[in-house]
Amino acid sequence: MKILSGTTSKKHILFFTVHKAGSMFIYKICHDLSKESGLTYYSVNHRRNSKFYFDTEESNLSDMSQWVNKFGCFAPLRYYFDIPQELNPNIILHLRDPRDVLVSLYYSEAYSHSVIKGVFDLGQSERAEIINMGIDKFVLSKAADFNAKYNEYQKLLARPNSIFVKYEDMVVNFPYWVREVAKVFDINTEKQIEKICKKYNKEFEIKRENVYAHKRKILPGDYKEKLKPETISRLNSVFSDNLKKYNYEE
Repeated sequence: MKILSGTTSKKHILFFTVHKAGSMFIYKICHDLSKESGLTYYSVNHRRNSKFYFDTEESNLSDMSQWVNKFGCFAPLRYYFDIPQELNPNIILHLRDPRDVLVSLYYSEAYSHSVIKGVFDLGQSERAEIINMGIDKFVLSKAADFNAKYNEYQKLLARPNSIFVKYEDMVVNFPYWVREVAKVFDINTEKQIEKICKKYNKEFEIKRENVYAHKRKILPGDYKEKLKPETISRLNSVFSDNLKKYNYEE
């Protein structure tokens, strides 16, 4: 992937999301949007030897010194941090129904995620433990941590120059989703939008579910098929405030 370098823009775009909400697709499309708008693109998903690699997961991003002489788009940001007051960024918050996130996380950790040393290195024994635990116990064991993450992200909604978009819109109504996101990049001509939509018009097509595939099942509401009613009830209780705040049904 060619990385855009050099721009005169002093703009900061911070794109927040969570794992299992299409964050690697966000990495790809933010490359295109940055290029289209003439912004430098920084990401933790760039190669570490790239001068545009930006550690967004272990560095203290609340420290303004991390941002000196860096302007452009920063994506994907998968963890909340207190944004330095001097930064004054445009913020995009992109989330997925947390119940579907947890279901997706189970299949990823149990079956599909590639082993990456130091990032994701669960061995076969650990994966067997997850499978033996079963999906219902697994999602309940992770629910509190994800609820805390969604609670923190609520702080972003109250900030100026912030927008909230949903994974669900991205996969079922991509033209709408990309128009909303593109506005932050000052991209609003129909020609530019059509160009992006055409490039990704096959991105969210899945003919059948495959637990070993990275894109296993992208349609919303998967938790209703995979979880027991009592598990869903408990998740609804844990996530109650966030389901209301982010406008997801209980």
